[in-house]
Amino acid sequence: MGDDDGPMAVAGKRIVMSTAVLRILRLQCERSSEDAGDEVSMRLDGVPVWPAVGERDYPPMTSGQDIGFARDVLIHHADAVLTLHDLDDLSADDVLGSIRIPAGEAGTGEHTRDILGPESHYKLTYRVGKITF
Repeated sequence: MGDDDGPMAVAGKRIVMSTAVLRILRLQCERSSEDAGDEVSMRLDGVPVWPAVGERDYPPMTSGQDIGFARDVLIHHADAVLTLHDLDDLSADDVLGSIRIPAGEAGTGEHTRDILGPESHYKLTYRVGKITF
């Protein structure tokens, strides 16, 4: 593999090698899907981002609550999909909503986007940067 940002294939899926990185700054709960709150997890393109393996679980998020982050995650595609889930012990995790984050937003500053589910509303604040050497 060369030093360029050319495409490559992994398991039959075309991946654009990117030098973009997502910095997650804040997650705010506007409305939880359950009265007692949501046990929120965050995945980027299906890969767990928060809480990470070995990281402590956070208490359920309820309306008006927010969590500050300083978490950096590589973006491996032209567009990354960030999905929030409500973790359930006895059944499949519920999807709380998803957003697309374009690697092309690199260098455009801070963004806040709504993540809407059937019964929930979250706001994610983030920025996209470029990795330089």
